[in-house]
Amino acid sequence: MRVVKLLSITIALAALISGCLPVQKAEEAQPVAAPEKPKAAKIETEEEKAAKIGTLKVSIPKTTFSPGEPIKLTFTFKTGKFELNLKKADLSPEGLLARTVIKTESGEVVQPKSPIKVPSEGEVIGIGAEAMKVERGITLKPGEEVKVEVENLLDYYDLKPGRYTLQTILSLEVFEKTYIKKSPRLLEIENEIRAIRLNPKIPAQDKEAAIRNLRQEIEFLRSRGKELETLYVILDSVMGRTPKIKSNVVSFTVE
Repeated sequence: MRVVKLLSITIALAALISGCLPVQKAEEAQPVAAPEKPKAAKIETEEEKAAKIGTLKVSIPKTTFSPGEPIKLTFTFKTGKFELNLKKADLSPEGLLARTVIKTESGEVVQPKSPIKVPSEGEVIGIGAEAMKVERGITLKPGEEVKVEVENLLDYYDLKPGRYTLQTILSLEVFEKTYIKKSPRLLEIENEIRAIRLNPKIPAQDKEAAIRNLRQEIEFLRSRGKELETLYVILDSVMGRTPKIKSNVVSFTVE
């Protein structure tokens, strides 16, 4: 009780010092100033909210193409102020194209040759009560940039001669938690390093040399493009969806 009382006194004192509570003398009352009218808070637009999450840019090498000529797209997604845990498929070529709208000069929406299927790499990790649903993910730091290329738009759309506009609108699921799955070889090397460290019979210099060699093997495997760690987002930890992130509008002509 004494601790609680002291805490209450401290808070009240802080309030008095900061002027949050009116103070009166015993012999005379002091006039209380009328509170200032609070300023109206600025309401953010959806575009401003989206910009804090990330921006998306679409670019093409040129604006005029002959019939059948490949149309290459480059998507550049850049995060804003926050770290984002996302499904990897959402930033794949198919994931971006599935959220892309192509229109003719008259405003008619062009449909793809067939529904664009976004790859899903979901699985269940763990057993029983510890089992959890996960999907291949990607973690982007604040200000990080990712480029995704579509080699030929014509693989997905039948574009007849005419003028077109293209825009991509993303609303990405964001996840709080991730899980990293290590490859069998990486686990094996880490176990070897742990065993060497705990072995009292190995001289210190020999330990350092052996551990250094094992770490060099890890770096060598990574340099050869071996995927030693796979990141997943935990589906039950979804925080929600981002505001709509709209790309620039790209105009091009098929002659």
